[in-house]
Amino acid sequence: MLAIIGVDSERVTAMLVNGLAVLGGFLAGFVVFGVLAWFLDRWLTGGKAPVQLKKGCRVVGGIIVAVIVAYILFNSGGTGNGGDKNGGGPTTQSGNGDQPGTGSNQQTAPVEKPPVEDPATIKDANAKIETIIVTVVTGEDEPVSGKKYYRIELDGKTDIYTLDDLFGKLLDRHKPPEKIIRITPRYLAHGGEDTPSAIQLITRGRLENIFVATGKDKK
Repeated sequence: MLAIIGVDSERVTAMLVNGLAVLGGFLAGFVVFGVLAWFLDRWLTGGKAPVQLKKGCRVVGGIIVAVIVAYILFNSGGTGNGGDKNGGGPTTQSGNGDQPGTGSNQQTAPVEKPPVEDPATIKDANAKIETIIVTVVTGEDEPVSGKKYYRIELDGKTDIYTLDDLFGKLLDRHKPPEKIIRITPRYLAHGGEDTPSAIQLITRGRLENIFVATGKDKK
């Protein structure tokens, strides 16, 4: 409804929340200063201070705390009202340090790396291509511990790794152009290229410039 009449509903909500917080600060100060005034009255005058003076202390204390709360909220952006600390309008996201964006809530689109060239198509007699078969495991196929979804056999030893540990092993062997690693995934009964662990493997391969075979590329 507020959006229809051109009012920023998030900003209105934030202002209402801040207002309630200021009111809460006043009530807290009213109570705390009232208790403090009572103790001072008992200690200094034996309970003979005028009632009006003690009430005045409570009111002044409530105002002091309310002002402090308001200063903190409205000079630090409040509770997510999107403004800067000087009470300005909403900030923009340009992804370029302190440079202003060109529009409201502007975001920089993520840069996606292009697919890695299949080493099998590289015609270089000096390049040694090592194909590593990675079995991608899912929790439906067998129990998985600690995000270890990737089983490989290296140097006659079979082990299962997390994604980070897997690429740590492979990057030690991937030394282009002399030696190039090529990953061929294998999937169990409940696996496939559309599973999260497979997608992470393919994406990480692109980031590390290691080819991961998909679909028709598998050989």
